[in-house]
Amino acid sequence: MAMLAVSSGCINEDIPPENIVARVMDVMLSTSEVSAWEASLPHPPSQEARTNYIRHWVDEELLYQEAIKNDLLNDPWVAERVDELVRSLAIARYMEKDIMKMTRPTPTQVKEYYQMHSSEFVWENLHLVIDYWRCETHGGMDKLRANLLRGNNNSIWTGTPNGLEHSRITINGKDDTDPKLWKTVSKLKVGQVSTVQNILSAYWILKLADRFEKGDPKSIDEVQQEISARLMEESIRNRKDAIIQKLIDEYSRDGRLQWTDISLPVTIIDPTGTP
Repeated sequence: MAMLAVSSGCINEDIPPENIVARVMDVMLSTSEVSAWEASLPHPPSQEARTNYIRHWVDEELLYQEAIKNDLLNDPWVAERVDELVRSLAIARYMEKDIMKMTRPTPTQVKEYYQMHSSEFVWENLHLVIDYWRCETHGGMDKLRANLLRGNNNSIWTGTPNGLEHSRITINGKDDTDPKLWKTVSKLKVGQVSTVQNILSAYWILKLADRFEKGDPKSIDEVQQEISARLMEESIRNRKDAIIQKLIDEYSRDGRLQWTDISLPVTIIDPTGTP
């Protein structure tokens, strides 16, 4: 799990004791490393998640130290897989350096792709776009609803000060939606405002901003990032194929690559001429 991915820790560094979160022999996990992990997450972690992260680091380091003590770094099985890992990382880094030079798809390219593949971008479930007003108390909600029915979306909140939450959410299918919330919003027509609902221990007013049935097309704005990712992946594949073909031509010219047919064994010769 990404949340449990841990850093390797610092060895023999002059870290103040108050900045050491955990230590296994000479390897230490510092507060700065924990902070860096927290900063990499999309949302601040809970105290339980933070505790689990630290515990996972300790567990892994203890097992690693035991592996070292048992001379498993020189074990043939480990050495073979280290070579495979280094090989994969080196190839990935080589491609990454080249890919970093590539430009992102332009809006025109995204638009052209959308026009050619629009049938692929449809809603798989009933998709609802909802404006909601939510408050922990009922006070003022009826007046707010009356203002909304009159078309005043920017009406002044008349309930508990700072007690109102207003936002927009989207719901794609009902599986991950509170049943009572789904029951209310799925019956609304576009532009219709619900009565005050007691849902999820709070009071809600829901307004259906847009509704898309299963099979309805998605707009280009809704699929722009997906199309951009597709185009980038295609460009990367084409770039990799071009690099490999260039290397095949280069290695074949000076004899470092020798083959007669793609189905036959291939011999790669290093620059010194040794197979």
